Amino acid sequence: MTLREEKPEITLDSDRLLAGVLGNNRRAMDFGEVAFLSVFKEILVGDFAPISFNGSLKLSHMRLVWVWLSRDVMPEIKQHLLGVKDIDSAKSALQPHLSELIAKASDAIFLASDNPDTERRLIAQLGGEEIKLRLPIIINTLKCNSLLSKASSFGKSSNSLEDDELEEAILSLPLKEKRVTSLLFHAIVGQTKDPSRLIIAASNIIGGALEKSYKGAGFEPLIEAMFAHAQNQISIIEDQAGHFGDVDLICNAIIRYHHLMRAIGGNVEIERGSHWYKTTAELTKFMAQRIEPRLNNVSFNVNSAMRKPRSGPDKVDADQLLSALNGIYLLVAVRQARETLALNAIFEKIWGETGQSLEVLIDRNMEVLKQDPANAIVLARLDAGIKMAGLRFGQEYGDVLLRAKQVIERRQKQAV
Repeated sequence: MTLREEKPEITLDSDRLLAGVLGNNRRAMDFGEVAFLSVFKEILVGDFAPISFNGSLKLSHMRLVWVWLSRDVMPEIKQHLLGVKDIDSAKSALQPHLSELIAKASDAIFLASDNPDTERRLIAQLGGEEIKLRLPIIINTLKCNSLLSKASSFGKSSNSLEDDELEEAILSLPLKEKRVTSLLFHAIVGQTKDPSRLIIAASNIIGGALEKSYKGAGFEPLIEAMFAHAQNQISIIEDQAGHFGDVDLICNAIIRYHHLMRAIGGNVEIERGSHWYKTTAELTKFMAQRIEPRLNNVSFNVNSAMRKPRSGPDKVDADQLLSALNGIYLLVAVRQARETLALNAIFEKIWGETGQSLEVLIDRNMEVLKQDPANAIVLARLDAGIKMAGLRFGQEYGDVLLRAKQVIERRQKQAV
């Protein structure tokens, strides 16, 4: 693992989501499911999404919708998918029938709206009221699907546009069509490295930064897309539970969350008590709830990894060393993003504790190494400790420690 750049390379979060759908399954209908989900690729989010936005859809909801469509709305989908052996061929098989699928799904929704019994049956088939409420967004996405890939390309190209070019490009969007722009802005933000540029461009177009000005000019979907992506970073962290969680993914999610929330908070004058104000508070709370327990373990893991066990033979605990190192990476990421995380008190406490512990424990291990330069266990602890110190105090300090360790090793070789 390497130190993260201030703005990590962006990849669409849905790539990660879709990668886990197929798994080891290789049936035609499984390929069909992934092909169907890929239609919504640019707006899919993870399942931790307590706040609903008009430009995004939960993966778990869309998987249930696929079951409904292929079982209850258009069972002939199974016939169309016969013989497909990969996702590309499944996409080719589904594409000609999307219009028919839209029509039949729309008819089912219309019938349910006019009959309470039919509506209850529809909710049961879908798997819940929440999914039923998202059906209009799903139908709208199917209708304007070709625009989503263009919006994703827009997001990529926006990273290299000059400010005036970006403003001109934004003005080409159908800003008066909120249902469409909600989807488009979600796809655009997903590929934008610096989300603040989009908001600054919108402010320049509007001629102000007031919340009501954004809404009045048709830029409400842009801010909600930022919120939706910020919430999805929390979903990414939620998915990385346990010892084998990907700390690199977690840290990048923290930094990405920070850039999204800072883009909003630093450039939009949000009205106190408004929906956006409450959304900011909710997302801040959700993120803190997922990071704080991880921070609480950092000091313990560092101390345990760098010390000899209290009982039994001295040995290197590779898992403990990895946990300690991962904790320092997390701490550094939180430090970069602290402005938007509301974790200052606990961060300052852990930051101070780990700094003090590393200095003391590295010094102790250096002293042991002087007495026993060939001690492989102490060398392993020092290697990990020096790497952690480089992250915590800066690479220059880590290099000083590394040179001190190398001097001890050279003396041992000369003595032999």
